[in-house]
Amino acid sequence: MANKKIVIVGTGFAAVYAAKKLARHFKKHSGIDLIIISQSSDLASFATLRGIATDRLLVGKSGYDLQNIFHAGKNVQIVTDQLLSVDFANKKIITSNGPFSYDFLILSADDASEKEPVPGISQAAFRLTNTDQALSLRNNVQTSIHLGAVATDLEKRRSLLSISVIGAGYKGLQIMADLINWRDRLALENKIDPTEIQLSLIDKQKDPLDRFPEKLKQKINAYLKDNQVRLLSNAEVVSAGPGYVDLFDGKKLFASTVIWSADDPNNWLNGIFGLQSSNAGHISIKPTGQSLADPAIYVIGSHISINDQGDNQEPLSLAGDDIAIKQSVKTVAKNVASAIKHKDKLQLMKDKSVQQTLSLKKKLTIATTKSGKQISGLHARWIQKRNVLAFFLHIGSFYYQWQWLTKKAVNRNILQGTRRAVWGLAARLFLALIWLVAGLSLVAQTQPALADHLPTFVLGDFLLRTNFDSGLHAVVTILIFTISVSLFLGFFTWLSALFSILLLVFLVLNHAFIWSYIWVFPMTLAIMNGSGRILGLDKYWLPWLGKTYYRLRYGRPKLLYRDENIK
Repeated sequence: MANKKIVIVGTGFAAVYAAKKLARHFKKHSGIDLIIISQSSDLASFATLRGIATDRLLVGKSGYDLQNIFHAGKNVQIVTDQLLSVDFANKKIITSNGPFSYDFLILSADDASEKEPVPGISQAAFRLTNTDQALSLRNNVQTSIHLGAVATDLEKRRSLLSISVIGAGYKGLQIMADLINWRDRLALENKIDPTEIQLSLIDKQKDPLDRFPEKLKQKINAYLKDNQVRLLSNAEVVSAGPGYVDLFDGKKLFASTVIWSADDPNNWLNGIFGLQSSNAGHISIKPTGQSLADPAIYVIGSHISINDQGDNQEPLSLAGDDIAIKQSVKTVAKNVASAIKHKDKLQLMKDKSVQQTLSLKKKLTIATTKSGKQISGLHARWIQKRNVLAFFLHIGSFYYQWQWLTKKAVNRNILQGTRRAVWGLAARLFLALIWLVAGLSLVAQTQPALADHLPTFVLGDFLLRTNFDSGLHAVVTILIFTISVSLFLGFFTWLSALFSILLLVFLVLNHAFIWSYIWVFPMTLAIMNGSGRILGLDKYWLPWLGKTYYRLRYGRPKLLYRDENIK
């Protein structure tokens, strides 16, 4: 197979998933080079950006570092750079730090627009397309609310304490839900009434919630009403400026913070590559995923439209959850592989139904099933959690999947909270004492003089009467003393508790367990809540071990990734 270079441009899930698919496909082909060019060193999903913008997530602990994701891919090179232009004739893309040649180019079409969808909106509104914009939005909200809280002029105060979201689609509703949750904290920090912070949701549609069934629409309307959110329908924004937006009917709305979450009629790929787009700003592609301009350029992402020969453009249903984008990525990855192998037959994209989820609060999650039915409740929450796990599965990161499971699904605030683990210290020391007596009881079987001086309680009174063969006796004795010392010191407490349970199971199977002591099982499970961090070595040892393992396996994360040998 001839040497080929595949360049993937993009920062979102589509670009990362495409690189993962191709890296796995060409894992055993040394002549295939994969280069992913991204403006950021992190993969930041929309959910992550919302969390950063609304002060729910910390920067640095919320993004997904590209080096972590591709650490095992020896044929993937990461470049942090900004795309400027393209040389179609010589098959080169021009970035801020120089040119890169390619044989196949894969572009990710996302929400980013280089043109203003509405005059003045770029100066007036924030967009959540990268971490920098999310941070700017968060800082603006915090500053404006503080200034509004101390303002005495009524008009100025009302404007500073107003936040408007343009676009009442899935993204707009999710941003508004995060703002609602944030509003109480902002009010508390600035000593004002939460109702003074006015939240508005603006949409040009006559009925923005028409996409939902009547029952779900009523739930969303009730949620917005209960949280004092103004829903302005049939309100098209025609222009904007710092601190205000102009509507089609001539009204002017004043707000210190404006967030744009509606679809853009333009796309950044238009200006750089001159790629044809539909009226909705979706890049027009062939059913094979190839651009209309060049068969060596493929386009993936949530904002693409199939152009089926001529002017008939059929939008592909991929806007929504990141998981839906996999439909376009899989087709493009297979077609690029087929082109490299000189196969004539290319696969066509299919407009499959996707599963979107919308979580407004814990008990109000809405999901679209594969059949197109929209549901809420427990089933919708299950679909949401499954989609998140699928996201980590697709980017191939067990590390981030484990981080999410421990922080979200398991809820470490409940199981490992410091105040809740204090009582575990007493339980840990008591179990350590029990195992110490049990170990001494086994020793007493070979040293009868010691038996008269031992307190035979809990495990000791039946271990004294249990006969093991010499080899097993020594192993069990050493294991018991090791568990006891580990529990006393708080050293690898979770692992020591696990071995405690396994040893108890072993004793039960060997009929060496008195069932009146069954309480030892749940008590052993209880100390697995992080009790080793309370007056224990786990407080210092485990963080050091985690950092050391992380650096050895993934390396040190960087803000900029660049290999000067890549051209």
